[in-house]
Amino acid sequence: LFRVDNVNKEVEIFIKDIPLMLEEMRFSLQSKEVPYVEVGRQCEQPYICPFYSYCHSDEPEFHISQLPRVSQRFITDLEEANIHDIRDIPSDFPGLNDIQRRVRDCVVNNRTYLDTDIAIELNQLEYPIHFLDFETFNPALPLYIGTSPYNMIPFQWSNHILNKDGSIRHEEFLHDGYDDPRLKFAETLLRTLGDEGSIVVYSSFEATRINGLMQVLPHLSDELHKLLARIVDLLKLVRTYCYHPEFHGSYSIKSVLPALVPDLGYSDLEINDGGLASIAYAEIVNPDTTKERRDHLRKCLLDYCERDTEAEVRLYQTLL
Repeated sequence: LFRVDNVNKEVEIFIKDIPLMLEEMRFSLQSKEVPYVEVGRQCEQPYICPFYSYCHSDEPEFHISQLPRVSQRFITDLEEANIHDIRDIPSDFPGLNDIQRRVRDCVVNNRTYLDTDIAIELNQLEYPIHFLDFETFNPALPLYIGTSPYNMIPFQWSNHILNKDGSIRHEEFLHDGYDDPRLKFAETLLRTLGDEGSIVVYSSFEATRINGLMQVLPHLSDELHKLLARIVDLLKLVRTYCYHPEFHGSYSIKSVLPALVPDLGYSDLEINDGGLASIAYAEIVNPDTTKERRDHLRKCLLDYCERDTEAEVRLYQTLL
């Protein structure tokens, strides 16, 4: 897990700057005025600053940073033209690509863009249609033989199954026990998906995890590989064919769902994102966790993963 490295040479480079850095830090701590630091990429990289919301509170609702895949250079070009709101970008502003121009037009005209070709794509799905979602955790200290620090370990899946007659049923798996969940996860996954029907996901996450299972479970590799050809990524279709001003530049299902399916959300759930799900499972597999706490967390996890695939179904129906 650990190794000892001599970093004396690297440290010596910085030692001379430490007194000045400390002086600046103490000045900021003692000052009654908020230090001025211009917002930029450093607000999100290498991680989100805890003051992000505070420093961005005076930004317009449709700030230019919401343009998809916008470069810092283009942001600078817009700011130098005194443009900070997408609604103020001229339609012929140089440098806008097709997707960014689409977003600009949707925001300026307060309308949804929906290419009818998405219906053609969705009508090609084969029944029964499986709406699939995984949950994983990645412990820093390996818990299972053959794993290394931060390996992604899938422990839960949810599958809403839409039949041709319109009926829907739900199947789910959440590993119970302290052993490696991957084998049971894969075996139950193969059973629920069978060998028929399209598999709808939101992002490439599930396909990546299936590829990972193929590496560690070679005896199931052929069956798992067949699943990949059936996967349809709803996120790719939304990015290609759809935009709503309330996406605010994000195609995350947490942004897309309230815009397109406003009556369905996550606010009523105790666990309402993948990070919390990962933390909850880590607590479940801790031997010190009480049975009552484990039972409560299991119910929360099942509710959350089921909501994810329900969201996929409702999003599919809305787009169709």
